[in-house]
Amino acid sequence: MKNKTTLITGGTGFIGENLAKYLSNNGWEVNLLCRDLQKIAELSGLIGVKKIHKYDGSYDSITKALVDIKPTIVFHLAAYFSAEHQPEDLDNLYSGNLLFGSQLLEAMSNSNIKSLVNTGTSWEHYKDSDYNPVNLYAATKQAFEKIIDYYVQVKGFKVYTLKLFDTYGYGDRRGKLVDYVISSIQNHKPLIFSPGDQMLDFVHVKDVVRAYERAALLLTNETPSTHRQFGISSQKLVSLKEMVELIQKLMSDTSTIGWGERDYRAREVMKPWTGFKKLDGWESTVPLEVGLLELIELKRIQNAD
Repeated sequence: MKNKTTLITGGTGFIGENLAKYLSNNGWEVNLLCRDLQKIAELSGLIGVKKIHKYDGSYDSITKALVDIKPTIVFHLAAYFSAEHQPEDLDNLYSGNLLFGSQLLEAMSNSNIKSLVNTGTSWEHYKDSDYNPVNLYAATKQAFEKIIDYYVQVKGFKVYTLKLFDTYGYGDRRGKLVDYVISSIQNHKPLIFSPGDQMLDFVHVKDVVRAYERAALLLTNETPSTHRQFGISSQKLVSLKEMVELIQKLMSDTSTIGWGERDYRAREVMKPWTGFKKLDGWESTVPLEVGLLELIELKRIQNAD
């Protein structure tokens, strides 16, 4: 791939920041499209970014960024997440996951930029179904993929959608499970869970960002009017209970865990999606124990400063 100029949406998020840093360190010219420019100064991973454009909610602000940057490929990671939505989440779910993406596709089409790596979720496939969304967030992600199909069929786009599982790593500000467990143990806070029999599929962010770059490189050889979906999975499942007990072991923690003191969530995913296609030339390389041990040590150093 000769011209490695890209635009990333969602660059201030956990995965987006790590992707921007990884690509910058591997010969890419990285540019961002962001809603909140104030977040940029707080994120050390974005030091290598060349240009940052503000998305103000308008189609024109996206077009301006594309015309200025002229990326060969766009990585679309921006999204609004809600595990169990409330009525007040609807505007953000639809504007963040459908309207913004649709504006992006239209602006790309009119700027003659046709290559996109999109982000989906394994939660679109409850009980291993071809389509059965766990929640409204997953439903909006699938709905956007259907909008993508229009631009693929009519405008000749080339798109890979990467459907992510449980992601983790240092610097995660999302309040996700792994960070919650480690922080609670470090701060001597009680841990209360469901019975803990749900199976989980953890992929370290270092592996996730490699998958995005691999997808971009493969996409260059695809023919127009292509949309393929891939599961970015470790293919090594662990139960919630096993994961918490492993963290306790690594941290030499002997506190009692409140298993079963919470109910399972509505539509709890007891076993992750298995019917996905693998991304050619990519696999998860960071073992869970190695990734957790690194994260625990980095958080220990952070807390000591």
